[in-house]
Amino acid sequence: YPSTVDYISYTLMDDIAVVSIDTKTRYNLVNTKFMHEFIDALDTLSREPRVRFLVIRGERDNLGSGADINELRNASEQREYAQAFFGLMKEMFNRLMNHNKVLIGYVNGIAYGASMELLLVMDYVVATSTAKFAAPGAKLGVFPPVLITIGPDRLGWEWTRRLAFEGQEIDANTALTIGLVNEVYDGPFQAAVQIAVNRFRQMAPSSLASMRRILYLRYKDLLSQAFNLLIDQVLTMEAQEGIYSWFAKA
Repeated sequence: YPSTVDYISYTLMDDIAVVSIDTKTRYNLVNTKFMHEFIDALDTLSREPRVRFLVIRGERDNLGSGADINELRNASEQREYAQAFFGLMKEMFNRLMNHNKVLIGYVNGIAYGASMELLLVMDYVVATSTAKFAAPGAKLGVFPPVLITIGPDRLGWEWTRRLAFEGQEIDANTALTIGLVNEVYDGPFQAAVQIAVNRFRQMAPSSLASMRRILYLRYKDLLSQAFNLLIDQVLTMEAQEGIYSWFAKA
């Protein structure tokens, strides 16, 4: 990715940092450039004493369509590439799980695959009523590692199965019912942000940071195993055929 155009930008509003994703594609993608920039932004903002809340949103009317299919193709052809790509993805999720700020997700449009999985490590998620969610990786011969690791606790076994095993797409109200989303709101973005941050205003920041770390600590080893299995999985013939069939249809 030789482009010098930033995929991640952020603005500060008092004690809130709004982190915006724009990968300059029709749907925002989880690719190497995005993940490097996202990790850098997370690290920078973790050191900013004024910031208590990070609001993560996507530009172009979507949070994202998941992993970049071009990167998945490269990963399916070369183990070193797969290790680098999914190793970086694991690091991104670890950074989110260990972050010292309250993380708030805002979803307008679609949140598929790895983009949807980002929501599983947020503390509060607001979605518009037209938002759609899905994790269809198994159709390509891969699987959603964060969903199958954290999903059973966050969403319940049955909904994890429906999303991961069946590739079901769900709407915002269903996402609210199962706990993937905490609020469905069609008002202005700024108002949505205030609704979310007001939930946490009375809590001590250091206490929230400690609780976040403890809650996610149980997933560290399991998540690492899931990503190791995903590296093996993307190199199988099934994954190669699934990915190449996607290109044939595109």
